Amino acid sequence: MENHKTLEGLLTRISSINKRYEEDAKISGENFNVFNILGLAGKELIHSRMIAMLLDPNGEHGMGDLFLRLFVKTIALEKCADIDYSHATVITEKTIEDGRLDIFVATKSDRIIIENKIYAGDMDEQLLRYHKFDKDAILLHLTLGGGAPGEESAKELKMDEDFHCVSYREDIVKWLQACKEEAANSPPFFRETLNQYILLVKQLTGQARSDEMQKECMDTVLENADSLSAAFFISSNINEIKRRVLVEKFVPLINDLASELGFEPEMDASVENFSFKKSEWKKTSIRFALSRNYQNLWYGFWRSDVSDELHEKLVKLAAPNYQTNNDFPLWNYMEKYGNWDDLFFKDLFSGNVTDIRRVFKDKIEELSSIAENTGLEL
Repeated sequence: MENHKTLEGLLTRISSINKRYEEDAKISGENFNVFNILGLAGKELIHSRMIAMLLDPNGEHGMGDLFLRLFVKTIALEKCADIDYSHATVITEKTIEDGRLDIFVATKSDRIIIENKIYAGDMDEQLLRYHKFDKDAILLHLTLGGGAPGEESAKELKMDEDFHCVSYREDIVKWLQACKEEAANSPPFFRETLNQYILLVKQLTGQARSDEMQKECMDTVLENADSLSAAFFISSNINEIKRRVLVEKFVPLINDLASELGFEPEMDASVENFSFKKSEWKKTSIRFALSRNYQNLWYGFWRSDVSDELHEKLVKLAAPNYQTNNDFPLWNYMEKYGNWDDLFFKDLFSGNVTDIRRVFKDKIEELSSIAENTGLEL
């Protein structure tokens, strides 16, 4: 009974803190973000262009090479110690023989290659190809959390020798904050845009709440051993809590949506993979699938017998809005609701699902229209 009261009391207090900061965010306008409004939050090219603009000594920020120097200082690599910043140029989407470099920085004597990943996965031999393009360049693999690339991308390359992992969560946020401090006297529009971008990156990396709120929650948890024990109990059961919310709230939503659109739903027990089928579709279905921890949701057609002719047709159809491979001939990452975070689960649990329903309905109808209008053998 005592443990139950401790758990209930901790949840009540944390909930109260959360609500207070949510109200503060509404009043301050923190939740207003132009990148989200324009649907740009998950687009890698937008992030690449924003980062490249800041790195470029000739960028519209008017700060010369200061932001580039701050970036090099933030990632703190030994190879960066003697960089000559003279005549630095920055290019996004630089075309090379075996691909395109997301961000390419070239100074008088040094080069930095940044492979930027928001939600997309690694392609075969991607880092290896970039390393072969310029073996002396500083090769950075930038992801939300700073995770290592897949073996299919790096191949025989060695991390921390041939390439280095950096993260939006730690490195980019730290760098952007340093840029913000140095830009205190810059034009207001630039400062506000930079601040909006910092909030976006924090949102994408699960740091949307303020440092003050995090400290207050931590202090509450660490008040005594019972509160700490209750926090560990919640943490150890969080995945089961999420799964139960999905089973009780999301599965009925998907079943109802499938019925409305004339599909037969099929969902894994984990609720991490689900499909929409039609009786007249013999070779394919519309499929949604998540990576681990409810991250990186993608959607598209699934089929197992793609002919070379159909694959070529779909490759042409895919650009620029879709990607394609042999097992999933037409697919892409979800932008909105691509990562199922605390706000997603909160909306599900509270019944605030109008927007969730609309987003999934739009994707299903989009793929349905493609199937019907391209004459695919389904």
